[in-house]
Amino acid sequence: QQQSRTKMHPGVKWIGLGWTAFIAENLILSENREVIIKHTSDSVYHNTYNVLSSAACLSALYGYQKYGRGQGPRIASAISLPVAMAGFLVTTGGILVASQQLPALQLPVELQLPFLSSSPAPSSTPSTPGSHTASAPERGVVSEQVAQSAELVRARCPINFAAQRPKHLPPDQPYGMERVTRHANLYAMGAIGLGLALTTPFLTEAIFFAMPAVFAVIGSHHQDSRYRRGMGGKLSEERELQTSNLPFQALIQGRQRWTDVWLELKGLNAGLGFALSLLLFRRRLRLKK
Repeated sequence: QQQSRTKMHPGVKWIGLGWTAFIAENLILSENREVIIKHTSDSVYHNTYNVLSSAACLSALYGYQKYGRGQGPRIASAISLPVAMAGFLVTTGGILVASQQLPALQLPVELQLPFLSSSPAPSSTPSTPGSHTASAPERGVVSEQVAQSAELVRARCPINFAAQRPKHLPPDQPYGMERVTRHANLYAMGAIGLGLALTTPFLTEAIFFAMPAVFAVIGSHHQDSRYRRGMGGKLSEERELQTSNLPFQALIQGRQRWTDVWLELKGLNAGLGFALSLLLFRRRLRLKK
């Protein structure tokens, strides 16, 4: 009887139906992309794709907002600390990967420290014995030192355009998060959602947040399958050998090096992402009390 009430809950139905429809239409339409375009047109294909995807997403969002947010059948009386920590780590991993897809950020100011400069420090003119007033040259030296002190802090753009993928790298050469997975965006979205799903006692919220992880696994493998056949993109044998679909598989198997990932990491992006994950985790636990 409890299982029957769970299946009949409107939040479970709306959210489950929405995500299932979203995954199904993505698989069916993308697999038959060339056939549909051949018999209709490119615009018809994309319009159909966009309308069905939007309808499926709206169904899931409606079910979550109306029947699932902080309500619905419970799958746990409370979230244990180990499960909450697992959720935090998974969400943090997803946010860190997502942060690397953004332009590299940097502090808007730069310190020009004297001991890092190769130019010698200006020497002051020695004063004449018995002199008590500063001469014109001495006043000039003081003015120059004040000007140099003002130049210790220099403003700069908060986006570091130089810290991007090197232009000399071939298109198939992995860089950054591509060394972790070929589908960083999908798995980042899935990890963020899965971590949030672990920190809720409600079935409706768990379905809503966990389904992106399901879509990431199914969608990424289907995309690889299409790209191998030249449908909508290309996955060369070299790139497939160098990288992996599942996160960290290529690194664990030695096809990529951890040191390269570290050297290509956008540090400030990662730091801000970690701070965001801490705030999200704290807020989520407070709401679940």
